[in-house]
Amino acid sequence: GIDNSPRFSNRDESRVEDTTKMATVDFSSYMALSMESLSKISEVLNLAEDTKVFKDQYAKLKMKINERLWHEEDG
Repeated sequence: GIDNSPRFSNRDESRVEDTTKMATVDFSSYMALSMESLSKISEVLNLAEDTKVFKDQYAKLKMKINERLWHEEDG
């Protein structure tokens, strides 16, 4: 899976790396899509608390992607 891709990890899998500061549009978009999908699944399952959590996480991540990873001149 993408979670253990060398691009987002290091070769020493016994060492935990902080990936929260990585400026990767593809990985961030992948995570945003996951949060959006989980919010829709939890909504179908009538899990209101989970739906709210996932929707909030999706909204925050989407905002950060647009704020920090979008370059207006390059589009």
